[in-house]
Amino acid sequence: MNCPFCNQETKKGMVEVSGRLFSTAVSWYPDEERKKLFHSELVHLKHKAEAYYCNDCKKVIAVFDEK
Repeated sequence: MNCPFCNQETKKGMVEVSGRLFSTAVSWYPDEERKKLFHSELVHLKHKAEAYYCNDCKKVIAVFDEK
């Protein structure tokens, strides 16, 4: 997969989100919902995801499944 930011080839791996005492949640919401206090379009995501790392721009691109 090529990086969507700089178009260089990325390295495939995995990303895992962790937290403290069951308090961490991974969520995604659209840009138009981002500035609202209440996120009506919230989607909960699994804590592990397929991921790609770009050595050039130092970004991680993660592909999460919905929970």
